[in-house]
Amino acid sequence: MVGKSLPMCGDLKRSSRPLKLARAVAFSVGLGALLLSVGCGPAGALPTLVPGGTNTPGTDPFPIDLLDAQAGPPCARIGPPDSPTLEEMFEALNEYRIENGLDPLFYSQALEQAANDMAEDLWVRGFFAHVNPDGEGPADRALEAGFCNRYVGENLAAGHLNVPQVMQAWKESPGHNANMLTPGYRYVGMGHSFDGSGRQYWVQEFAYDAP
Repeated sequence: MVGKSLPMCGDLKRSSRPLKLARAVAFSVGLGALLLSVGCGPAGALPTLVPGGTNTPGTDPFPIDLLDAQAGPPCARIGPPDSPTLEEMFEALNEYRIENGLDPLFYSQALEQAANDMAEDLWVRGFFAHVNPDGEGPADRALEAGFCNRYVGENLAAGHLNVPQVMQAWKESPGHNANMLTPGYRYVGMGHSFDGSGRQYWVQEFAYDAP
């Protein structure tokens, strides 16, 4: 997706179909692990790996309060992650962005709700795709969770054992890495769930500060 205009998120459901988990082996990375990514933004937005933020590696990684409810509109629901695992995911992402000269993201509990719902839905209904069996994509889930707009990108993963492992897998995948290092994103929410066998599902939901 690098170098191409991002699709409007509302168009995603017309161009993507749910992928049954049994067929998801085509997306395998490592032993039994799955990855999938999509980015959606305002017209003209371009994902890029070129540093575009104002932070300098080696400085205070969080110079502003990224959990301050006053830092965004009420619909973003800025606040702390709901679990230590989600907090670890959030901190790992922002540290990675800062290492690449990008601004850290604010934590959106609305996006967290969408991400957690998606992480659970993946194993409950046995699919692995950005568009669920009801035809709903990341934009739909963000709006249903009360987020401000539909300009949302999403990273999915399944089968990774911990945060460092899933972050490394996302870094090594161009599409996922582009999502994590998109300068224009302002908000993020994390999702994490276990199925009955203990298999873990991971989700990152990114969003622009757009009307």
